[in-house]
Amino acid sequence: MTNDQDSGDYHRKLVESAPDALLVVNGAGLIELANRQAEVLFGYTRAELVGRPVDLLVPERAKSIHPTHRARYFTDRRTRPMGVGLALTARRKDGSEVPVDISLSPLDTEAGTAVAVAIRDVTERERADSALQEAYRKLASSVRDLERHDREMTLVNEMGDLLQSCMTRAEANEVISRYGSQLFPSSSGTMFTSARLRTVFEAAAAWGPALGQTVLEREECWALRRGRLHAVESSDGGPVCHHVGPARPVRYVCVPMMAQGEALGLFHVRLASPEGFEGLTFESQRTLALTVAEHLALALANLSLRETLRHQSVSDPLTGVYNRRYMQDHLRRELDRAARGHRTLGIVLADVDHLKEVNDRLGHSAGDEALRAVARVLEESVREGDTVCRFGGDEFVLVLPDSTLGVTQQRAEQLREAVRRLGFGASDGTSPISLSIGVAVYPEHGTSVDAILAAADAAMYRAKDQGRNRVASAAE
Repeated sequence: MTNDQDSGDYHRKLVESAPDALLVVNGAGLIELANRQAEVLFGYTRAELVGRPVDLLVPERAKSIHPTHRARYFTDRRTRPMGVGLALTARRKDGSEVPVDISLSPLDTEAGTAVAVAIRDVTERERADSALQEAYRKLASSVRDLERHDREMTLVNEMGDLLQSCMTRAEANEVISRYGSQLFPSSSGTMFTSARLRTVFEAAAAWGPALGQTVLEREECWALRRGRLHAVESSDGGPVCHHVGPARPVRYVCVPMMAQGEALGLFHVRLASPEGFEGLTFESQRTLALTVAEHLALALANLSLRETLRHQSVSDPLTGVYNRRYMQDHLRRELDRAARGHRTLGIVLADVDHLKEVNDRLGHSAGDEALRAVARVLEESVREGDTVCRFGGDEFVLVLPDSTLGVTQQRAEQLREAVRRLGFGASDGTSPISLSIGVAVYPEHGTSVDAILAAADAAMYRAKDQGRNRVASAAE
């Protein structure tokens, strides 16, 4: 065996042991050599490949341009990858295509110029790249979801803090409207609160385009009927609440705001389409609505409790009008306001006549009812801005801002006459309930709480001394 034969055997073995498919293609585009990996990759036998045009392995869509590319290579022969930046594929015998990387190397042979073609199956690499891209996509989506969730929870906590600081329902409603539009962008929402006997609910706060219905009854909402969240994602996603209306398709969530097993209200959100809001799913909005409703329920329950305690602290438990402690603080504020504005302030101090006779003859329950009846008359007779307080026992004080002495006396006469017409207890032979009233005016009769009350009290006692059921002025 000659050295040439040894060298030939060595090169054949080298070609056969190569991990990639190897072809040698001549200038005419015919395959002159194919190794074992080429048979494995393309499904042809070596005999089926050698002597055949290399276009046999080119996908149909590229066959028309492949001769041009091949000719161009033979005019610029150099070792280089083929189709840089392109996703190359090769055609198998069964017609299927396989993604490949192709490297070209010029080759000079005794028969002339040829090109050595190394072809690598990159199916697994592309599969790994695709899996990696999918992992990156999911990671990016998770990061966006976490960022959105963090922003939502920050807003929810801000809203909760503000709600806990609200002193009135009007303040709470304003906070809910503002944060509702931020938490549910491009959506519409309404918070309903219970109005009468927990069966009728009225819109208290809203955002977005008006939803139309501002009052609903318990039976109109599946969430209120069942006492738990009710969500509908499409027209066939479940029974639609009557208050939502006939519009279809519809995506909404209703959450009853529960406290101690009782519905304080309803949180209703008409959800926006997820288009344009990447990662914003119906489930994520549903969960957010539930979280917000829980915060609202707690805030409203606390606000209701504070209102109750505040009302109890300033109200007379028997008559429901303001008590003496509130009257002292309120009168001090009104005197300061009148002093700053150089205005007058009228004070009416009324004593209920003959209340002892009612108690003695009809019992203390009748006397209590008489006081409640007088309080109702006084509240119904005053202007907006006037204040009725129970001073203690059978005495009431009325604070009348911007009232001169003449106006205060006139108002006192109207109140006296309104109470006299009650005729409480007259059918039982007792003396009808009436009022003995003393009036005083700031600054004419006093500039402090004690001074002006003392002036009105002295006038009231003069009215009693003059026969009761009359009005006396501190100016007399």
